[in-house]
Amino acid sequence: MNFFRLVLSLGIIVGIIAVWECVREDVNIASIIRKISNIDEAADNKQKVVEKKETIVAANNADNVERQDKQNQTKEEKIESGGLSEKSPLINFEKGFEDVCKGALNSVVNVATQQIIESGDGMMGLPDFFGNGSPFDEIFKDFFDFPKRKSHKRKAIALGSGFIVQVDKERAYIVTNNHVVEKAKKIIVLLSDKTELNAEVYATDPRTDIAILSVDLKGLDSDVKMKAIEWGDSDSLSEGNFVIAIGNPFGLGSTFTFGIVSAKGRNLTLGRTSASLIEDFIQHSAQINSGNSGGCLLNVQGKVVGINNAILTTNGGNVGVGFAIPSSIAKNTVAQLIKYKRTFRGWLGAEIQQVTAKQAESVGLTGKVLDTSRVFGGFVSKVVPNGPAEKAGIKAGDIILEFNGKQISEKCSLQTAVSSAEIGSSVKVKLWRQKGGEKWSEVEVLVTIGDYEKALKSGDIGDEQTDDPESKQKMKEVDINCLGVTVSAIPEAYKKQYPEDVKVIVTKVDEEKSSSFYGSAFNPGDGFIMANNKKITSVSQLKDIIDSVVKDKNSRNRPIPFVIVREGSRMMIATTLDFSSETEKKEKNKE
Repeated sequence: MNFFRLVLSLGIIVGIIAVWECVREDVNIASIIRKISNIDEAADNKQKVVEKKETIVAANNADNVERQDKQNQTKEEKIESGGLSEKSPLINFEKGFEDVCKGALNSVVNVATQQIIESGDGMMGLPDFFGNGSPFDEIFKDFFDFPKRKSHKRKAIALGSGFIVQVDKERAYIVTNNHVVEKAKKIIVLLSDKTELNAEVYATDPRTDIAILSVDLKGLDSDVKMKAIEWGDSDSLSEGNFVIAIGNPFGLGSTFTFGIVSAKGRNLTLGRTSASLIEDFIQHSAQINSGNSGGCLLNVQGKVVGINNAILTTNGGNVGVGFAIPSSIAKNTVAQLIKYKRTFRGWLGAEIQQVTAKQAESVGLTGKVLDTSRVFGGFVSKVVPNGPAEKAGIKAGDIILEFNGKQISEKCSLQTAVSSAEIGSSVKVKLWRQKGGEKWSEVEVLVTIGDYEKALKSGDIGDEQTDDPESKQKMKEVDINCLGVTVSAIPEAYKKQYPEDVKVIVTKVDEEKSSSFYGSAFNPGDGFIMANNKKITSVSQLKDIIDSVVKDKNSRNRPIPFVIVREGSRMMIATTLDFSSETEKKEKNKE
Protein backbone atom coordinates (compact mmCIF):
# COMPACT_ATOMS: atom_id res chain seq x y z
CA MET A 1 0.00 0.00 0.00
CA ASN A 2 2.81 2.35 0.93
CA PHE A 3 4.56 1.41 -2.34
CA PHE A 4 1.47 2.35 -4.35
CA ARG A 5 1.27 5.74 -2.67
CA LEU A 6 4.94 6.36 -3.42
CA VAL A 7 4.54 5.62 -7.14
CA LEU A 8 1.45 7.85 -7.37
CA SER A 9 3.26 10.71 -5.67
CA LEU A 10 6.18 10.46 -8.03
CA GLY A 11 3.81 10.52 -11.01
CA ILE A 12 2.11 13.66 -9.74
CA ILE A 13 5.46 15.38 -9.22
CA VAL A 14 6.67 14.50 -12.77
CA GLY A 15 3.43 15.80 -14.26
CA ILE A 16 3.71 19.11 -12.37
CA ILE A 17 7.29 19.54 -13.60
CA ALA A 18 6.25 18.86 -17.20
CA VAL A 19 3.45 21.44 -17.05
CA TRP A 20 5.83 23.97 -15.54
CA GLU A 21 8.34 23.46 -18.41
CA CYS A 22 5.61 24.02 -20.99
CA VAL A 23 4.50 27.23 -19.33
CA ARG A 24 8.09 28.39 -18.95
CA GLU A 25 8.83 27.88 -22.75
CA ASP A 26 5.56 29.71 -23.64
CA VAL A 27 4.27 26.75 -25.60
CA ASN A 28 0.62 26.92 -26.49
CA ILE A 29 -0.88 23.53 -25.76
CA ALA A 30 -4.01 24.54 -27.58
CA SER A 31 -2.04 25.17 -30.76
CA ILE A 32 -0.52 21.71 -30.41
CA ILE A 33 -3.98 20.28 -30.18
CA ARG A 34 -5.01 22.31 -33.26
CA LYS A 35 -1.96 21.08 -35.20
CA ILE A 36 -2.92 17.55 -34.44
CA SER A 37 -6.42 18.31 -35.68
CA ASN A 38 -5.04 20.01 -38.84
CA ILE A 39 -2.99 16.96 -39.66
CA ASP A 40 -6.15 14.93 -39.70
CA GLU A 41 -7.91 17.55 -41.82
CA ALA A 42 -4.95 17.68 -44.27
CA ALA A 43 -5.06 13.95 -44.61
CA ASP A 44 -8.76 14.17 -45.35
CA ASN A 45 -8.21 16.98 -47.90
CA LYS A 46 -5.38 15.06 -49.53
CA GLN A 47 -7.59 12.07 -49.86
CA LYS A 48 -10.28 14.26 -51.44
CA VAL A 49 -7.74 15.75 -53.91
CA VAL A 50 -6.55 12.30 -54.90
CA GLU A 51 -10.11 11.18 -55.46
CA LYS A 52 -10.79 14.34 -57.51
CA LYS A 53 -7.66 13.76 -59.63
CA GLU A 54 -8.64 10.20 -60.27
CA THR A 55 -12.03 11.43 -61.44
CA ILE A 56 -10.39 13.99 -63.79
CA VAL A 57 -7.92 11.41 -65.15
CA ALA A 58 -10.75 8.99 -65.78
CA ALA A 59 -12.66 11.68 -67.66
CA ASN A 60 -9.56 12.64 -69.66
CA ASN A 61 -8.92 9.02 -70.50
CA ALA A 62 -12.45 8.72 -71.77
CA ASP A 63 -11.96 11.87 -73.89
CA ASN A 64 -8.62 10.60 -75.19
CA VAL A 65 -10.14 7.28 -76.17
CA GLU A 66 -12.95 9.06 -77.98
CA ARG A 67 -10.49 11.46 -79.65
CA GLN A 68 -8.19 8.59 -80.69
CA ASP A 69 -11.16 6.73 -82.15
CA LYS A 70 -12.04 9.82 -84.18
CA GLN A 71 -8.42 10.20 -85.35
CA ASN A 72 -8.26 6.56 -86.37
CA GLN A 73 -11.57 6.88 -88.20
CA THR A 74 -10.36 10.02 -90.00
CA LYS A 75 -7.06 8.32 -90.80
CA GLU A 76 -8.86 5.32 -92.29
CA GLU A 77 -11.09 7.61 -94.35
CA LYS A 78 -8.02 9.43 -95.67
CA ILE A 79 -6.31 6.18 -96.49
CA GLU A 80 -9.37 5.04 -98.43
CA SER A 81 -9.61 8.37 -100.25
CA GLY A 82 -5.90 8.27 -101.18
CA GLY A 83 -3.10 9.56 -98.98
CA LEU A 84 -2.47 10.72 -95.44
CA SER A 85 -2.57 14.24 -94.10
CA GLU A 86 0.63 16.11 -93.38
CA LYS A 87 -0.02 15.93 -89.60
CA SER A 88 -0.77 12.20 -89.53
CA PRO A 89 1.74 9.80 -87.93
CA LEU A 90 4.23 9.06 -90.69
CA ILE A 91 5.78 5.78 -89.63
CA ASN A 92 6.28 3.58 -86.63
CA PHE A 93 8.57 0.63 -86.21
CA GLU A 94 5.73 -1.84 -85.83
CA LYS A 95 3.67 -0.92 -88.91
CA GLY A 96 6.37 0.64 -91.09
CA PHE A 97 4.90 2.16 -94.27
CA GLU A 98 1.74 0.06 -94.10
CA ASP A 99 -0.63 3.03 -94.32
CA VAL A 100 1.24 4.55 -97.27
CA CYS A 101 1.15 1.27 -99.17
CA LYS A 102 -2.55 0.69 -98.49
CA GLY A 103 -3.38 4.20 -99.59
CA ALA A 104 -1.52 3.88 -102.92
CA LEU A 105 -2.34 0.27 -103.79
CA ASN A 106 -5.47 0.99 -105.85
CA SER A 107 -3.71 3.79 -107.75
CA VAL A 108 -0.79 1.75 -109.10
CA VAL A 109 -1.05 -0.41 -112.23
CA ASN A 110 1.16 -2.83 -114.08
CA VAL A 111 1.70 -2.04 -117.77
CA ALA A 112 2.23 -4.83 -120.32
CA THR A 113 3.02 -3.91 -123.92
CA GLN A 114 3.03 -6.11 -126.99
CA GLN A 115 5.51 -5.33 -129.73
CA ILE A 116 5.74 -6.91 -133.16
CA ILE A 117 9.28 -7.72 -134.26
CA GLU A 118 9.82 -8.59 -137.90
CA SER A 119 12.85 -10.69 -138.83
CA GLY A 120 14.63 -10.14 -142.13
CA ASP A 121 15.22 -12.54 -145.02
CA GLY A 122 18.20 -14.82 -144.98
CA MET A 123 19.39 -18.35 -145.72
CA MET A 124 18.68 -21.09 -143.27
CA GLY A 125 21.50 -21.73 -140.82
CA LEU A 126 23.80 -19.00 -142.18
CA PRO A 127 24.67 -15.55 -140.85
CA ASP A 128 22.99 -12.57 -142.46
CA PHE A 129 26.15 -11.48 -144.29
CA PHE A 130 25.68 -14.55 -146.52
CA GLY A 131 22.03 -13.68 -147.05
CA ASN A 132 19.98 -11.88 -149.62
CA GLY A 133 21.70 -8.83 -151.11
CA SER A 134 25.18 -9.68 -149.83
CA PRO A 135 28.24 -10.04 -152.11
CA PHE A 136 28.11 -13.80 -151.52
CA ASP A 137 24.44 -14.14 -152.39
CA GLU A 138 24.86 -15.15 -156.02
CA ILE A 139 27.73 -17.57 -155.26
CA PHE A 140 25.76 -19.51 -152.66
CA LYS A 141 22.65 -19.37 -154.82
CA ASP A 142 24.43 -20.90 -157.83
CA PHE A 143 26.53 -23.53 -156.11
CA PHE A 144 24.75 -24.59 -152.92
CA ASP A 145 21.06 -23.80 -153.41
CA PHE A 146 20.47 -23.18 -149.67
CA PRO A 147 16.82 -22.83 -148.65
CA LYS A 148 15.74 -19.28 -147.95
CA ARG A 149 14.52 -18.23 -144.54
CA LYS A 150 11.24 -16.45 -144.97
CA SER A 151 10.61 -13.23 -143.10
CA HIS A 152 8.21 -13.62 -140.23
CA LYS A 153 6.78 -11.60 -137.39
CA ARG A 154 6.91 -12.50 -133.75
CA LYS A 155 5.41 -10.99 -130.64
CA ALA A 156 7.53 -9.59 -127.83
CA ILE A 157 6.15 -8.64 -124.44
CA ALA A 158 7.63 -5.80 -122.38
CA LEU A 159 6.65 -4.89 -118.83
CA GLY A 160 6.48 -1.57 -117.04
CA SER A 161 4.57 0.31 -114.37
CA GLY A 162 2.19 3.25 -114.11
CA PHE A 163 -0.15 5.11 -111.75
CA ILE A 164 -3.60 6.65 -112.06
CA VAL A 165 -3.76 10.45 -111.90
CA GLN A 166 -7.31 11.17 -113.04
CA VAL A 167 -10.58 9.18 -113.07
CA ASP A 168 -13.57 10.60 -114.96
CA LYS A 169 -16.99 9.05 -115.49
CA GLU A 170 -16.03 7.26 -118.68
CA ARG A 171 -12.24 7.40 -118.77
CA ALA A 172 -9.19 7.08 -116.54
CA TYR A 173 -5.72 8.48 -117.24
CA ILE A 174 -2.52 6.67 -116.30
CA VAL A 175 1.04 8.01 -116.22
CA THR A 176 4.00 5.91 -117.32
CA ASN A 177 7.34 6.36 -119.12
CA ASN A 178 7.35 7.08 -122.83
CA HIS A 179 10.05 4.49 -123.44
CA VAL A 180 7.74 1.82 -121.99
CA VAL A 181 5.03 2.31 -124.64
CA GLU A 182 6.61 4.11 -127.62
CA LYS A 183 6.86 0.97 -129.81
CA ALA A 184 3.83 -0.86 -128.44
CA LYS A 185 1.18 -2.32 -130.76
CA LYS A 186 -1.08 -3.30 -127.87
CA ILE A 187 -1.15 -2.18 -124.24
CA ILE A 188 -2.81 -3.86 -121.25
CA VAL A 189 -2.93 -2.46 -117.73
CA LEU A 190 -3.41 -4.73 -114.74
CA LEU A 191 -5.07 -3.25 -111.65
CA SER A 192 -4.29 -4.24 -108.08
CA ASP A 193 -7.38 -6.53 -108.01
CA LYS A 194 -6.08 -8.34 -111.15
CA THR A 195 -8.57 -6.64 -113.47
CA GLU A 196 -7.17 -6.40 -117.02
CA LEU A 197 -8.04 -3.37 -119.13
CA ASN A 198 -7.06 -2.41 -122.66
CA ALA A 199 -5.27 0.94 -122.83
CA GLU A 200 -4.18 3.28 -125.59
CA VAL A 201 -1.52 5.97 -125.79
CA TYR A 202 -3.31 9.26 -125.24
CA ALA A 203 -0.36 11.69 -125.40
CA THR A 204 3.43 11.62 -125.03
CA ASP A 205 6.31 13.96 -124.27
CA PRO A 206 9.69 12.43 -125.23
CA ARG A 207 11.60 15.36 -123.67
CA THR A 208 10.54 14.28 -120.19
CA ASP A 209 10.02 10.61 -121.12
CA ILE A 210 6.41 10.81 -119.94
CA ALA A 211 3.40 9.15 -121.60
CA ILE A 212 -0.31 9.27 -120.75
CA LEU A 213 -2.43 6.16 -121.23
CA SER A 214 -6.22 6.27 -121.34
CA VAL A 215 -8.59 3.48 -120.25
CA ASP A 216 -12.25 3.25 -121.25
CA LEU A 217 -14.44 2.73 -118.16
CA LYS A 218 -17.72 2.12 -119.99
CA GLY A 219 -19.34 -1.12 -118.86
CA LEU A 220 -16.74 -1.63 -116.16
CA ASP A 221 -17.93 -3.38 -113.00
CA SER A 222 -18.57 -0.87 -110.22
CA ASP A 223 -16.64 -3.07 -107.79
CA VAL A 224 -13.39 -2.40 -109.64
CA LYS A 225 -11.21 -0.20 -107.45
CA MET A 226 -9.55 2.70 -109.27
CA LYS A 227 -8.56 5.97 -107.66
CA ALA A 228 -6.30 8.86 -108.55
CA ILE A 229 -3.20 9.37 -106.45
CA GLU A 230 -2.18 12.79 -105.18
CA TRP A 231 0.89 14.72 -106.31
CA GLY A 232 3.52 15.76 -103.78
CA ASP A 233 6.21 18.46 -103.84
CA SER A 234 9.60 17.13 -104.92
CA ASP A 235 11.22 20.49 -104.12
CA SER A 236 10.48 19.91 -100.42
CA LEU A 237 12.51 16.68 -100.40
CA SER A 238 15.89 16.67 -98.71
CA GLU A 239 18.77 14.23 -98.86
CA GLY A 240 18.11 11.47 -96.31
CA ASN A 241 14.30 11.62 -96.51
CA PHE A 242 12.47 8.28 -96.77
CA VAL A 243 10.87 7.46 -100.14
CA ILE A 244 8.80 4.45 -101.26
CA ALA A 245 8.89 3.00 -104.78
CA ILE A 246 5.95 1.05 -106.22
CA GLY A 247 6.17 -0.88 -109.49
CA ASN A 248 6.10 -4.12 -111.42
CA PRO A 249 9.67 -5.50 -111.29
CA PHE A 250 10.14 -8.65 -113.40
CA GLY A 251 6.35 -8.95 -113.71
CA LEU A 252 5.84 -9.70 -110.03
CA GLY A 253 2.94 -7.28 -109.68
CA SER A 254 2.64 -4.37 -107.28
CA THR A 255 5.88 -4.39 -105.32
CA PHE A 256 6.85 -1.92 -102.60
CA THR A 257 10.42 -1.00 -101.73
CA PHE A 258 11.80 1.87 -99.70
CA GLY A 259 15.01 3.84 -99.41
CA ILE A 260 16.21 7.37 -98.92
CA VAL A 261 16.81 10.34 -101.17
CA SER A 262 20.49 9.96 -102.01
CA ALA A 263 20.86 13.21 -103.96
CA LYS A 264 18.91 15.81 -105.92
CA GLY A 265 19.71 17.62 -109.14
CA ARG A 266 21.44 14.71 -110.87
CA ASN A 267 22.19 15.41 -114.54
CA LEU A 268 22.31 12.12 -116.45
CA THR A 269 23.59 13.82 -119.61
CA LEU A 270 26.96 13.90 -117.83
CA GLY A 271 28.00 17.25 -119.28
CA ARG A 272 26.94 16.56 -122.85
CA THR A 273 24.46 18.74 -124.67
CA SER A 274 21.02 17.18 -124.71
CA ALA A 275 17.48 17.84 -125.90
CA SER A 276 16.19 16.26 -122.68
CA LEU A 277 14.35 18.68 -120.45
CA ILE A 278 15.31 16.92 -117.21
CA GLU A 279 18.65 17.87 -115.72
CA ASP A 280 17.77 17.37 -112.06
CA PHE A 281 16.76 13.76 -111.45
CA ILE A 282 16.07 12.53 -107.93
CA GLN A 283 18.62 9.86 -107.01
CA HIS A 284 17.32 7.38 -104.43
CA SER A 285 18.18 4.00 -102.92
CA ALA A 286 14.73 2.34 -103.09
CA GLN A 287 15.25 -0.86 -105.08
CA ILE A 288 13.90 -0.64 -108.62
CA ASN A 289 14.59 -3.09 -111.43
CA SER A 290 13.42 -4.00 -114.92
CA GLY A 291 9.66 -3.36 -114.97
CA ASN A 292 9.73 -0.49 -112.46
CA SER A 293 9.93 2.14 -115.21
CA GLY A 294 6.95 4.46 -115.03
CA GLY A 295 6.11 3.56 -111.43
CA CYS A 296 5.67 6.21 -108.78
CA LEU A 297 8.06 7.33 -106.07
CA LEU A 298 6.17 8.36 -102.92
CA ASN A 299 7.02 10.44 -99.90
CA VAL A 300 5.99 9.30 -96.41
CA GLN A 301 2.63 11.03 -96.79
CA GLY A 302 1.85 8.71 -99.72
CA LYS A 303 2.09 11.45 -102.36
CA VAL A 304 3.91 11.17 -105.70
CA VAL A 305 7.21 13.05 -105.69
CA GLY A 306 8.74 11.31 -108.68
CA ILE A 307 8.37 8.89 -111.59
CA ASN A 308 10.94 6.09 -111.56
CA ASN A 309 12.85 6.28 -114.81
CA ALA A 310 16.28 4.64 -114.78
CA ILE A 311 18.90 2.79 -112.76
CA LEU A 312 22.67 2.89 -112.81
CA THR A 313 23.97 -0.67 -112.85
CA THR A 314 26.99 -2.75 -113.77
CA ASN A 315 25.22 -6.11 -113.92
CA GLY A 316 21.71 -5.31 -115.10
CA GLY A 317 20.28 -5.47 -111.57
CA ASN A 318 19.72 -2.95 -108.83
CA VAL A 319 22.76 -1.69 -106.96
CA GLY A 320 20.96 1.00 -104.98
CA VAL A 321 21.27 3.82 -107.51
CA GLY A 322 17.88 4.70 -108.99
CA PHE A 323 16.65 7.88 -110.68
CA ALA A 324 13.21 9.46 -110.76
CA ILE A 325 11.70 12.35 -112.71
CA PRO A 326 10.81 14.99 -110.08
CA SER A 327 7.13 15.86 -109.61
CA SER A 328 7.99 19.55 -110.00
CA ILE A 329 8.44 18.81 -113.72
CA ALA A 330 6.10 15.83 -114.13
CA LYS A 331 2.98 17.36 -112.56
CA ASN A 332 2.72 20.29 -114.97
CA THR A 333 3.67 18.10 -117.95
CA VAL A 334 0.97 15.55 -117.13
CA ALA A 335 -1.68 18.25 -116.67
CA GLN A 336 -0.89 19.78 -120.08
CA LEU A 337 -0.85 16.41 -121.84
CA ILE A 338 -4.23 15.41 -120.42
CA LYS A 339 -5.85 18.76 -121.21
CA TYR A 340 -4.25 19.64 -124.57
CA LYS A 341 -2.50 16.43 -125.72
CA ARG A 342 0.66 18.54 -126.02
CA THR A 343 2.94 20.65 -123.86
CA PHE A 344 3.44 24.41 -123.88
CA ARG A 345 7.08 25.11 -123.19
CA GLY A 346 9.37 27.99 -123.86
CA TRP A 347 12.11 27.73 -126.46
CA LEU A 348 15.40 29.59 -126.48
CA GLY A 349 16.87 28.20 -129.69
CA ALA A 350 20.24 27.23 -128.24
CA GLU A 351 21.98 24.07 -127.09
CA ILE A 352 23.39 24.39 -123.60
CA GLN A 353 26.16 22.69 -121.66
CA GLN A 354 26.42 23.11 -117.89
CA VAL A 355 29.46 25.08 -116.76
CA THR A 356 31.29 23.32 -113.95
CA ALA A 357 33.38 24.96 -111.25
CA LYS A 358 36.59 24.08 -113.05
CA GLN A 359 35.38 25.62 -116.31
CA ALA A 360 34.10 28.69 -114.47
CA GLU A 361 37.49 29.20 -112.84
CA SER A 362 39.22 28.98 -116.22
CA VAL A 363 37.25 31.97 -117.59
CA GLY A 364 37.37 34.10 -114.46
CA LEU A 365 33.83 33.45 -113.20
CA THR A 366 34.96 32.27 -109.77
CA GLY A 367 38.04 32.04 -107.62
CA LYS A 368 39.67 28.88 -106.33
CA VAL A 369 37.53 25.82 -106.94
CA LEU A 370 36.14 24.42 -103.68
CA ASP A 371 33.13 22.41 -104.80
CA THR A 372 33.49 20.71 -108.18
CA SER A 373 29.81 19.64 -108.17
CA ARG A 374 28.56 23.23 -108.44
CA VAL A 375 27.17 24.71 -111.63
CA PHE A 376 28.05 28.26 -112.70
CA GLY A 377 25.78 28.86 -115.67
CA GLY A 378 25.09 27.38 -119.10
CA PHE A 379 27.60 27.43 -121.97
CA VAL A 380 25.95 28.13 -125.34
CA SER A 381 27.29 25.37 -127.58
CA LYS A 382 25.06 26.02 -130.57
CA VAL A 383 22.56 28.66 -131.70
CA VAL A 384 19.65 27.85 -134.03
CA PRO A 385 19.56 30.20 -137.05
CA ASN A 386 16.75 32.76 -136.72
CA GLY A 387 15.84 31.36 -133.31
CA PRO A 388 15.00 33.50 -130.25
CA ALA A 389 18.59 33.37 -128.94
CA GLU A 390 20.16 34.50 -132.21
CA LYS A 391 17.58 37.28 -132.66
CA ALA A 392 18.42 38.54 -129.16
CA GLY A 393 22.15 38.61 -129.93
CA ILE A 394 23.20 35.50 -127.97
CA LYS A 395 26.21 33.84 -129.59
CA ALA A 396 27.80 30.43 -129.46
CA GLY A 397 30.51 30.60 -126.80
CA ASP A 398 28.52 32.82 -124.43
CA ILE A 399 27.83 31.66 -120.87
CA ILE A 400 24.32 32.34 -119.58
CA LEU A 401 24.51 33.36 -115.91
CA GLU A 402 20.91 34.39 -115.22
CA PHE A 403 17.63 33.81 -117.01
CA ASN A 404 14.52 35.79 -116.11
CA GLY A 405 15.99 36.71 -112.72
CA LYS A 406 16.96 33.11 -111.87
CA GLN A 407 20.62 32.30 -111.35
CA ILE A 408 21.61 29.22 -113.33
CA SER A 409 23.06 26.69 -110.89
CA GLU A 410 22.81 23.06 -109.84
CA LYS A 411 19.45 23.93 -108.25
CA CYS A 412 18.06 25.75 -111.30
CA SER A 413 18.96 24.41 -114.75
CA LEU A 414 18.61 26.63 -117.79
CA GLN A 415 16.47 24.01 -119.56
CA THR A 416 13.92 24.08 -116.75
CA ALA A 417 13.95 27.88 -116.50
CA VAL A 418 13.37 28.32 -120.24
CA SER A 419 10.67 25.66 -120.48
CA SER A 420 8.69 27.23 -117.65
CA ALA A 421 8.83 30.73 -119.17
CA GLU A 422 5.66 32.04 -120.81
CA ILE A 423 5.66 31.71 -124.60
CA GLY A 424 5.89 35.13 -126.26
CA SER A 425 7.13 36.91 -123.13
CA SER A 426 10.32 39.00 -123.03
CA VAL A 427 12.86 38.06 -120.38
CA LYS A 428 16.23 39.43 -119.34
CA VAL A 429 19.26 37.22 -119.82
CA LYS A 430 22.68 37.92 -118.26
CA LEU A 431 25.66 36.63 -120.23
CA TRP A 432 29.37 36.16 -119.57
CA ARG A 433 31.01 36.99 -122.90
CA GLN A 434 34.56 37.24 -124.12
CA LYS A 435 35.41 40.58 -125.66
CA GLY A 436 38.55 41.90 -127.26
CA GLY A 437 40.48 38.66 -127.40
CA GLU A 438 40.93 37.60 -123.77
CA LYS A 439 38.71 39.88 -121.70
CA TRP A 440 35.43 38.48 -120.33
CA SER A 441 32.63 40.76 -119.13
CA GLU A 442 28.93 40.68 -118.25
CA VAL A 443 26.35 41.50 -120.92
CA GLU A 444 22.56 41.74 -120.65
CA VAL A 445 20.14 41.01 -123.51
CA LEU A 446 16.35 40.75 -123.90
CA VAL A 447 14.96 37.50 -125.35
CA THR A 448 11.45 36.84 -126.67
CA ILE A 449 10.53 33.25 -125.71
CA GLY A 450 9.53 30.95 -128.57
CA ASP A 451 7.22 27.91 -128.69
CA TYR A 452 9.13 24.63 -128.49
CA GLU A 453 6.36 22.50 -130.02
CA LYS A 454 5.98 24.80 -133.04
CA ALA A 455 9.75 24.87 -133.55
CA LEU A 456 9.79 21.08 -133.44
CA LYS A 457 7.03 20.77 -136.07
CA SER A 458 8.61 23.37 -138.33
CA GLY A 459 11.94 21.52 -138.29
CA ASP A 460 13.87 24.24 -136.49
CA ILE A 461 14.84 21.66 -133.87
CA GLY A 462 16.54 18.42 -134.85
CA ASP A 463 19.70 16.40 -134.43
CA GLU A 464 22.26 16.73 -137.18
CA GLN A 465 24.18 13.55 -137.96
CA THR A 466 27.80 13.83 -138.92
CA ASP A 467 30.12 11.20 -140.32
CA ASP A 468 33.29 10.07 -138.64
CA PRO A 469 35.76 12.85 -139.43
CA GLU A 470 38.75 10.55 -139.75
CA SER A 471 40.57 11.73 -142.85
CA LYS A 472 41.13 9.45 -145.80
CA GLN A 473 43.91 11.59 -147.11
CA LYS A 474 47.38 12.22 -145.75
CA MET A 475 47.56 15.01 -143.19
CA LYS A 476 50.35 16.67 -141.32
CA GLU A 477 49.77 15.55 -137.72
CA VAL A 478 51.28 17.07 -134.59
CA ASP A 479 51.41 15.45 -131.14
CA ILE A 480 50.47 17.60 -128.15
CA ASN A 481 51.62 15.32 -125.37
CA CYS A 482 50.48 17.39 -122.40
CA LEU A 483 46.91 17.05 -123.72
CA GLY A 484 47.33 13.45 -124.84
CA VAL A 485 46.09 14.19 -128.37
CA THR A 486 47.29 14.31 -131.95
CA VAL A 487 45.91 17.16 -134.08
CA SER A 488 45.97 18.22 -137.70
CA ALA A 489 44.52 20.84 -139.99
CA ILE A 490 40.96 20.03 -140.99
CA PRO A 491 40.88 18.05 -144.27
CA GLU A 492 39.19 19.67 -147.23
CA ALA A 493 36.69 16.81 -147.52
CA TYR A 494 35.39 17.46 -144.03
CA LYS A 495 35.26 21.25 -143.89
CA LYS A 496 31.53 21.28 -144.65
CA GLN A 497 30.85 19.29 -141.50
CA TYR A 498 32.38 21.95 -139.25
CA PRO A 499 31.75 25.66 -138.68
CA GLU A 500 34.01 28.04 -140.59
CA ASP A 501 35.97 28.93 -137.44
CA VAL A 502 37.20 25.34 -136.98
CA LYS A 503 40.69 24.97 -138.50
CA VAL A 504 42.18 22.20 -136.35
CA ILE A 505 40.74 18.82 -135.37
CA VAL A 506 41.74 15.93 -133.09
CA THR A 507 42.82 12.87 -135.08
CA LYS A 508 44.04 10.58 -132.28
CA VAL A 509 43.77 10.32 -128.49
CA ASP A 510 46.43 8.70 -126.30
CA GLU A 511 44.68 7.56 -123.13
CA GLU A 512 47.97 7.02 -121.27
CA LYS A 513 48.97 10.65 -121.85
CA SER A 514 45.50 12.00 -121.18
CA SER A 515 45.50 15.05 -118.95
CA SER A 516 42.32 14.11 -117.07
CA PHE A 517 42.11 11.62 -114.20
CA TYR A 518 38.78 10.35 -115.59
CA GLY A 519 40.09 9.87 -119.13
CA SER A 520 40.72 12.05 -122.11
CA ALA A 521 38.87 15.36 -122.23
CA PHE A 522 38.92 15.14 -126.03
CA ASN A 523 37.58 12.70 -128.62
CA PRO A 524 38.75 11.98 -132.16
CA GLY A 525 36.91 14.37 -134.46
CA ASP A 526 36.72 17.25 -132.00
CA GLY A 527 37.32 20.59 -133.71
CA PHE A 528 39.24 23.34 -131.87
CA ILE A 529 37.84 26.88 -131.85
CA MET A 530 39.60 28.44 -128.85
CA ALA A 531 42.34 27.51 -126.41
CA ASN A 532 43.18 29.50 -123.27
CA ASN A 533 40.75 32.22 -124.46
CA LYS A 534 42.54 32.60 -127.80
CA LYS A 535 41.07 31.80 -131.20
CA ILE A 536 42.72 28.87 -133.01
CA THR A 537 43.67 29.50 -136.63
CA SER A 538 46.27 26.76 -137.26
CA VAL A 539 47.99 23.73 -135.79
CA SER A 540 51.18 25.67 -135.13
CA GLN A 541 49.27 28.39 -133.30
CA LEU A 542 47.56 25.82 -131.07
CA LYS A 543 50.93 24.28 -130.27
CA ASP A 544 52.42 27.73 -129.47
CA ILE A 545 49.55 28.48 -127.07
CA ILE A 546 50.05 25.18 -125.25
CA ASP A 547 53.83 25.67 -125.15
CA SER A 548 53.40 29.12 -123.58
CA VAL A 549 51.18 27.61 -120.87
CA VAL A 550 53.81 24.90 -120.24
CA LYS A 551 56.51 27.54 -119.73
CA ASP A 552 54.34 29.52 -117.31
CA LYS A 553 54.81 27.91 -113.88
CA ASN A 554 51.78 29.74 -112.49
CA SER A 555 49.53 27.97 -114.99
CA ARG A 556 50.56 24.44 -114.09
CA ASN A 557 47.69 23.82 -111.67
CA ARG A 558 45.21 26.14 -113.33
CA PRO A 559 42.51 24.66 -115.60
CA ILE A 560 42.87 25.83 -119.20
CA PRO A 561 39.62 26.59 -121.09
CA PHE A 562 38.97 25.14 -124.55
CA VAL A 563 36.03 25.66 -126.88
CA ILE A 564 35.52 22.77 -129.28
CA VAL A 565 32.92 21.44 -131.69
CA ARG A 566 31.74 17.88 -131.07
CA GLU A 567 29.11 16.21 -133.25
CA GLY A 568 27.91 19.54 -134.56
CA SER A 569 27.62 21.32 -131.20
CA ARG A 570 30.00 23.62 -129.39
CA MET A 571 31.27 22.54 -126.00
CA MET A 572 33.37 24.15 -123.33
CA ILE A 573 36.09 22.04 -121.73
CA ALA A 574 38.46 23.00 -118.92
CA THR A 575 41.40 20.77 -118.13
CA THR A 576 44.83 20.98 -116.53
CA LEU A 577 47.89 19.98 -118.52
CA ASP A 578 50.02 16.89 -117.97
CA PHE A 579 53.66 17.92 -117.52
CA SER A 580 55.09 14.43 -116.97
CA SER A 581 56.28 14.19 -120.58
CA GLU A 582 58.04 17.55 -120.31
CA THR A 583 59.75 16.45 -117.09
CA GLU A 584 60.95 13.25 -118.80
CA LYS A 585 62.42 15.28 -121.67
CA LYS A 586 64.34 17.54 -119.28
CA GLU A 587 65.74 14.55 -117.37
CA LYS A 588 66.89 12.93 -120.61
CA ASN A 589 68.56 16.16 -121.74
CA LYS A 590 70.45 16.35 -118.42
CA GLU A 591 71.72 12.82 -118.89
